[in-house]
Amino acid sequence: MDLPSPILSKDNYGKSRWTPTATVAARLWQE
Repeated sequence: MDLPSPILSKDNYGKSRWTPTATVAARLWQE
């Protein structure tokens, strides 16, 4: 799945380190 980059923490982009918002968003996308 390809989520919009703004919800990723920019300094950790590409390291798969998600912000809390992104984690919630990912859960919603998976449902």
